[in-house]
Amino acid sequence: MERLRKQKTEERTTAPSKLTEEEKQKKLQEMQAASQALQDQRRDRSGYTAAEAIPDKLEGAGGGGKFLKDIRAHIYMDSEMNLEDRINR
Repeated sequence: MERLRKQKTEERTTAPSKLTEEEKQKKLQEMQAASQALQDQRRDRSGYTAAEAIPDKLEGAGGGGKFLKDIRAHIYMDSEMNLEDRINR
């Protein structure tokens, strides 16, 4: 029983064969190429272009804070609601 347990443990703990530096570099390049191909495939499917990303970022920058401040001022400060009505909203 003990021998069987040791044998199973040794099978699980044996390290896979070590890769040489050349094999590591080759594997890394393959992985990077596959990753880039996958990203390109996803981008093509979605119709995304880099030119569209720039205006989207510029539109959203800084506009959200002002909008929220205006809404808060309009709803809470300018209204005729009392404190109880504001809490129940």
